[in-house]
Amino acid sequence: MFLFLRIEKLGAHVATLKELMDNYQRGDPRFIADALSWLTAAEKVMSELRLPQGSEMSALRSRILRVTDAHPSGEDRTRAAVRRVQNAAATEALERAEAVMRQIVVEAEERLERFEEKLAEGVTTAAMAGALPPRSPVWMDWLRQVWHGLAHCSETRALTVYLAASLPTPDRLFILDRVLSRLADVGSASSASRPPSGS
Repeated sequence: MFLFLRIEKLGAHVATLKELMDNYQRGDPRFIADALSWLTAAEKVMSELRLPQGSEMSALRSRILRVTDAHPSGEDRTRAAVRRVQNAAATEALERAEAVMRQIVVEAEERLERFEEKLAEGVTTAAMAGALPPRSPVWMDWLRQVWHGLAHCSETRALTVYLAASLPTPDRLFILDRVLSRLADVGSASSASRPPSGS
């Protein structure tokens, strides 16, 4: 599965965890049910991404559900006491799930960053050689045109062959988007800081 999807989908799901933990801090009685739902959704996302770590999300849900039965006999088994134990189990499960998902995102980011650095150098080289097409009003069209320009520029042709052999098209366009977005931001900042002519 594409690396950029791991970054975007897992990153988006992890971002929703803050609200869930805020609800826990406020003593929301729905916290345990919401934690179970969050883990179920996490497992679904990871399954869609074909990540084997998704099976751990199911195990974490089971750990929360089993905690009541694991509560030792003879101890206070009031609803409040059981709730405290369940809350602790749910919190630990969510922390573990977050760690697993963040690690996957970090690994995907690190892999793409290595290629992104090379691509950034290639784009700079192609720009200096005048091989980049003018900016298109449709961003995605421009990405494809820039890639085409890189592939036909003698200074960057070997780089595009290497990247094409290493990454699928969606991942290549993802890192190209980041490279060109940075260049656009730099260009905008430069234009904004340049004094008007005649001043």
